[in-house]
Amino acid sequence: MQFHILNENYTPVAVMDNDLPDAINFNNSKFHRFLTGSADFFDFETSKLHVDHNQLQVGYWVAFKYDYRDRLLYINEIAEAESDKMMSISTLSNNLDLNKENTPPFSADTARPFSWYFDIIMYDTGYEIGINEISNLTRKLSWDSEMSHRAFLQSVATQFDNAELDYEVILNSDFTIKKRLVHIKKQVGEVREDIELRYGENIKTVKRSTNIDNLYTAIRPISKDDNDKITTIASYPDWQQLDENGNVKFFHKQGEDVIKAPIANARFGNRGINVTGGGYVVYDFSYDKASQSELFNRASKKLETISVPAINYEVDGRTGAKIGDTVKIVDDGYTPPLILSARVLEQVGSFDNASVEQSTFGNYKALQSQISDDLIAKMQQLAEENAPYKAQTLTTNGLTFKNSEGSTTLTARLYKGSKEIVLESYAWTINGVVISGNSEQHEITAENINGKAVVRWSAVINGVTVAFDEVTITDVSDGTDGISPTVKVNPDTSLTIVDAQGTKTTPVLKGTNGTNGADGKDALNLTLSNQAVTIPAAYDGSVQSYSGTGTRIDLTEGATVLQYDEKGVTAGTWKVSAVATGITCGAIIDSGAYATVANHSGMTTDSAMIEYTITGKRSNGANFDIKASQSFSKSKQGIVGVSSYTWIRYSANSNGTSMTTQPGADTKYIGLYTGASATPPTNNIDYTWSNYVGPKGDPTGVTKQATEPASAQRFSGMLWQYTGTASMSITGTTATPNAIYRWTGTAWELWYFYAANIQADAAFFNLLNVSSATVDNLGVNGAINANLINPTAGNLLINSEFQSNNSFDGWKFAGSLGNYFKDESRLYGPGSGDGSTLIFFDSRSSSASASDYGIMYQDYRASSGFSYSASCIAFFTSGSGYIRLRISALDSSGITIGTSYSTNYTTANFGLLKLENFLAPSGTVSVRIAIMGYGASRAAFTRLMMNKGSKVAPYTPSAGALTVTGDMVVDGAIKAQKLNVNTLSTISSDIGTMIAGIIKVMADIVINAAGKTKKFGMLLTKKGLLSTGPTFDVAGQASDTKMAVASLTQGELRFINMDYNENLEQVQDSGTSSVNNGFIRFSSTAEKGDLLEITSNKILLNGYATQTSPWITLSALAKYRVAFGTVTVAVGLINGSSSNTIYLGSIPAELRPADSRMFGVSAWWADTSRDRHVQLNADQGNMSLLNPYPNQEYRFEVTWTIPM
Repeated sequence: MQFHILNENYTPVAVMDNDLPDAINFNNSKFHRFLTGSADFFDFETSKLHVDHNQLQVGYWVAFKYDYRDRLLYINEIAEAESDKMMSISTLSNNLDLNKENTPPFSADTARPFSWYFDIIMYDTGYEIGINEISNLTRKLSWDSEMSHRAFLQSVATQFDNAELDYEVILNSDFTIKKRLVHIKKQVGEVREDIELRYGENIKTVKRSTNIDNLYTAIRPISKDDNDKITTIASYPDWQQLDENGNVKFFHKQGEDVIKAPIANARFGNRGINVTGGGYVVYDFSYDKASQSELFNRASKKLETISVPAINYEVDGRTGAKIGDTVKIVDDGYTPPLILSARVLEQVGSFDNASVEQSTFGNYKALQSQISDDLIAKMQQLAEENAPYKAQTLTTNGLTFKNSEGSTTLTARLYKGSKEIVLESYAWTINGVVISGNSEQHEITAENINGKAVVRWSAVINGVTVAFDEVTITDVSDGTDGISPTVKVNPDTSLTIVDAQGTKTTPVLKGTNGTNGADGKDALNLTLSNQAVTIPAAYDGSVQSYSGTGTRIDLTEGATVLQYDEKGVTAGTWKVSAVATGITCGAIIDSGAYATVANHSGMTTDSAMIEYTITGKRSNGANFDIKASQSFSKSKQGIVGVSSYTWIRYSANSNGTSMTTQPGADTKYIGLYTGASATPPTNNIDYTWSNYVGPKGDPTGVTKQATEPASAQRFSGMLWQYTGTASMSITGTTATPNAIYRWTGTAWELWYFYAANIQADAAFFNLLNVSSATVDNLGVNGAINANLINPTAGNLLINSEFQSNNSFDGWKFAGSLGNYFKDESRLYGPGSGDGSTLIFFDSRSSSASASDYGIMYQDYRASSGFSYSASCIAFFTSGSGYIRLRISALDSSGITIGTSYSTNYTTANFGLLKLENFLAPSGTVSVRIAIMGYGASRAAFTRLMMNKGSKVAPYTPSAGALTVTGDMVVDGAIKAQKLNVNTLSTISSDIGTMIAGIIKVMADIVINAAGKTKKFGMLLTKKGLLSTGPTFDVAGQASDTKMAVASLTQGELRFINMDYNENLEQVQDSGTSSVNNGFIRFSSTAEKGDLLEITSNKILLNGYATQTSPWITLSALAKYRVAFGTVTVAVGLINGSSSNTIYLGSIPAELRPADSRMFGVSAWWADTSRDRHVQLNADQGNMSLLNPYPNQEYRFEVTWTIPM
């Protein structure tokens, strides 16, 4: 993704692109878009060490393309600290400048289109209307308060049927603004039938908010015209709308003035007592000057939106929908599930982290701006800062005196934007003459005025005039009496007028009638059906099709159609000739009353024209000659795109001569090339050059030059970047190109360098901070000596010896009882030892009070903003005092700037003494951890452990125990007399005797030809052994939802076919207790002795059933069972009313004989005359009693053997 940084004049000064090695890189970017007002916000971070970072300035612009549109955002805020290496940039959409200026209230005198309101609100803003989908609508609107341009325009759109505004900026190739457009649309976005989101399934929802405060289950619409005539829908015909399941979703009955939503009412209607009318919650809806049909349609659409809860979903991940798009959401959180249409109201994405993608969906649209309050406040602050001063003069008695009498007091008011400013200095003049005094008020009397005077006041701030206002005061006197004007009407002919000066005039009112004029001729009306034609063409101009380029020519005289006859010599006929420019005219065909021109051909230029001359005779035989023309233009395809490349060069000269690939100390100019060349051009004229060097930095910045700074220029802590091209010997070391060095006061030390890879035989660090690192292999030949190793993520793999420091010779002691710390080897305290390796504090022999203490401490390098913790095992044996831990933060001068203490430890036992989550304040360079002993006491400690983090190192004080809270990887053997494990995962193991616990083995198994995978496995617990695997449906197809389970527990082996479940512990606890599954049980009783019980619905040996099954229903007339390979079908009673064949049922395929059979069956009769046959079809399994004797009873059984 490429971004162009522009200065205040829209001139490119830098490029930001993570894929270009020399461009500014960025990270942690977030691009936030809103539906309302199409607002954009773009925030990102970048390094202050890049040579072009000073081109990112407040007021500069960021230009880029996104979603096929130009984007132009201005930098409104930069956050950075002097010690930080990164800077945070915030940018806003260019259209948000419309929040800075206000539109005063106004009213329309009649119904006006949207464009009329647009021209008033957006006057002199540079915006124009683009697409206008509501140009046919008019409204008479009024406002009584001022609002910002943006809010005012949104208010107009809301009252034009909730139209939506879409702001767009179009840039020229040099990044200057070509157009600023506002598109007025009925709805932004598309209806995405291809997207269905199901809450809780295919979308990961961060937050769902639901509101039914504005939910209604019926609507009552009315309309009024200009004469207050009311229209309702009471007489509208019966109507209903069904949902996708055929249920009535909305309906209206003629005679009622409402439309109802019964499904919504069943869920959300009024359920109080004494409710009549079905409990519908009715919304009163009005729409002016609408017909009954239009009123009904608008009301039914409105009911669709207000009869469902207002729900917002904040969704993580990509959904494929864009801002404004409408998708279908199914919410199973309701019963039955709620199905609604939801739109994308907000979206947040990232240009450097594809995992950052979040959308907010909602089924309603807020009318107010969706921009957050803090951003609105930021815009208001910018508006106040940029608002001009405005002066205003108030009067107590107007600005006109009469007959040199009266007075008026003028009061000065100064405003900056909407805020009134109180001044310390005012300057007043009358007709340019200074008036003494420095007050906000000044009294003017008639005596000060000689006919007319101009009074002016100026607002002065810090000696500078920031605004002024002036008023003109006039003194008028009564004049001499005038003559009253009169008007005398002389009947029918004239007026006599006497004006104020007494002058008389007598104009004529009515003249004599004139003669009648000659009769006019009917107008000739010539029409071409196809006047302006756009012809599709390839990018090289070759026409792809001339289809539809012809035209039809009609000619009428008034209401009379003149006939085309190709001659035009008789009354009422005409002919046509054509002159073509740039194109070949098609054939002209006589089509009766009109002429048809066939499709044209041979267009040789990008535009062409055909002029038609029509001559002939009118209906009265008079000749005429008129012309018409047809114009043509080509719509060319775009040329085949080519790859575009951007190259950056630097130069000390404004024309780019002697350009270099890297910036130097004197390279003040940057050159940008954007084009098709895959290799960087070597000619400086191929680049666009501009000055990119910013203002001179503070003295403590990075000095960039190719020579070592002179001694007089150096100061302690000075940073210098060596810009030379070859290594150079400098004071204290050797400088390498582009590396940054720090002056210690006596020598230069390497401070910062760039490297794609670092290879070293040995590396030593006083402090190494790594925010993120991946180590494939860490080899340790000897010991790792460290005060602290804290692997907060992943595993720590050690193939060799690992040691902590076993000699803390850096401990220091303080306090009046400091000498009472001791041990045998004298590694910790100055006192003599007593044979123990523990640290001892024993001050019982002293006369110490409770406020006396000794302290043992050590300092560690640290950083502000991080948490630190410390712990040890403490043994407090006796005494009147106590012990505790302390962590302190120290600044660069060693001064304590923050301290935290643990609780006091006085327990006469041993336990964990800890102090956690000490947050190092700003300015911290080291932390000091200490053990403190108070009063006359005796205590012992294990070695003190420190952890950089909010928790202490994970161990417990129980003797002989080691607790590991994360993963521990050992490339070798762990030998133990006893190993207690809750869950043991091993590749291979010799467990020996296991007293308790669980062994669980799971594996992915492909269960069908489609490659679907499920987890199956074995579970061994003290309850028994469980084994799971896939089960099969018919035709040997593995089931996606079922699994087979064998459970050996409590002396029985049970077989289960159950719903798939990976929680084998749950299956073992509850799934094996069902009595409806087969099992093999071993038991012994006094009555029956040792027993082997086998039970199942069916047992198959070699694929065939072998045990007697229970009777199974074949049909209402018959049943069957299987006993050791033999099938028996029994019919209890059949008494047919006719001789029609009786169907008995279908035998399952695995039980059918090898071929069809015929069985003889006996009638319930004295002789065999009514006996009949039963037929079994081996292919279909159909079994029937053939042609029974009418009204005769039959009872029988038939058997056969299942074939092997």
